[in-house]
Amino acid sequence: MTKQIVPSVANTMISDRFEVFLVDDFVSEENTLYHYHDFYEIHCTLEGEGVFYVDNHEYHLRPGTVTLISPNDLHRVLSQKTESFRRCYIFVTPQYLQSHSTSRSDLADAFRFLGSGHNRFLQLDPNELESLLAPLNQEPGTAYGEDLEYEVYLLRFLIFLNRLSQKQEHSLVSPSTNSPNNKDALIPQVIDYINENLEASLTLDSLAEKFYTNKYSLSRSFKKASGINLHSFILKKRLLYSKQLLRKYRSSTEVYSLCGFQSYTHFLRAFKEEFHITPKEFLKRESQNQVVLFDHYENVD
Repeated sequence: MTKQIVPSVANTMISDRFEVFLVDDFVSEENTLYHYHDFYEIHCTLEGEGVFYVDNHEYHLRPGTVTLISPNDLHRVLSQKTESFRRCYIFVTPQYLQSHSTSRSDLADAFRFLGSGHNRFLQLDPNELESLLAPLNQEPGTAYGEDLEYEVYLLRFLIFLNRLSQKQEHSLVSPSTNSPNNKDALIPQVIDYINENLEASLTLDSLAEKFYTNKYSLSRSFKKASGINLHSFILKKRLLYSKQLLRKYRSSTEVYSLCGFQSYTHFLRAFKEEFHITPKEFLKRESQNQVVLFDHYENVD
């Protein structure tokens, strides 16, 4: 069962290539969803503190933290540590960034960095971040040109983040070391191994043997650390990887084994169950203009 969270400000009608949400809903570890998008996410912490999880690490968010998430990265906000946890979400499609980039200034550069994963955490002065986001967190008027003025503020913010990421290239926010999810150092190693070997056989038995541990203990520890069972995690990662391969090879018959599926039929069924479209429909949609289709949900089971 899911409950839709209604943001206090939602600027979703200006463009189908980006959306801006300002939210202050309560977050708990039991109720958040492990999710991904086909577009870029910019998560800005404005007030309060929380814990953010990306693939194999937890990060401590505080006022002024800007989290940059690339398409298809598995992530979630685990919990909040203060009474208030106000944050701004900005979603932009790859096509939007590409169409507003030049040969000298690629707006997607901030989402790329050396090292594993595709996420970046930047730290700003909280007052500066509030000031930069203030025009975006106000609903624009309906007079001529006000929608374009709003978009100019967004582009200025994207340029600012790219410049900041270049300056902070070697000073990313470090993972939390005192978090319960990071007490077991084995799980990040297992996840890194999975990410690097998606085409291989990744059974529970083989992973337990690889890391010299009991398979039942590994299964319990993985679920506790990541909030998702090991089999589901591997399946999601393989399916997300298949999207990359489909964009490259343009044929599902050529990619299913490359992302670890033993059966073409199994791949088709799993792809449809996860993304609610077939690989053929996915390729067709990719060739058309991509739009942001996002709902902010939490699990209330």
